[in-house]
Amino acid sequence: MRAAPAEPILYTGAFRALQLDLGSTPPFAAEQTTLGLSARAATVLSLLDGELRYALRMADGRRVHRLGATAHLHPLALTALLNHQWGRWLSAASAHLGMGTALTEGESSGAFGLWWSYGAALDIPLADPDAGSALWLGLVYENSGFSAAIEQSRVAAVSLRLGYRANGI
Repeated sequence: MRAAPAEPILYTGAFRALQLDLGSTPPFAAEQTTLGLSARAATVLSLLDGELRYALRMADGRRVHRLGATAHLHPLALTALLNHQWGRWLSAASAHLGMGTALTEGESSGAFGLWWSYGAALDIPLADPDAGSALWLGLVYENSGFSAAIEQSRVAAVSLRLGYRANGI
């Protein structure tokens, strides 16, 4: 006797994801590029949503490597209960806070220090997430600060994020 195929896990805001970010610092010059790779997981309604992230920022002949963790806060999480496409989009809107370590290379020498960031994001599914998994496209704004050894100023960036999310955790 053959086992029945498993039903897909419906989207409830809980997911596991791999994400790729590509962004720039306004005025969006090619020499101000940021590339990121992250693993992310969230519980039901995305009430707990965390991300481990590596990012490489290239600017003015320097490379800044960042490794850290980010917490996402979803102020509209309950709209996911509407079980409608707009509810999913609204519930995916998030504010985030992150921190970690940074290493800079280039110019005359390298430096090691800390970074912190805050920002906002909106992710939209490119396919029906109730199928068990889907690709998601996101728009991310991030404002980062660094310890004095890394950079003397804050850096704002806008990125596009492409992620593969599997429902459930």
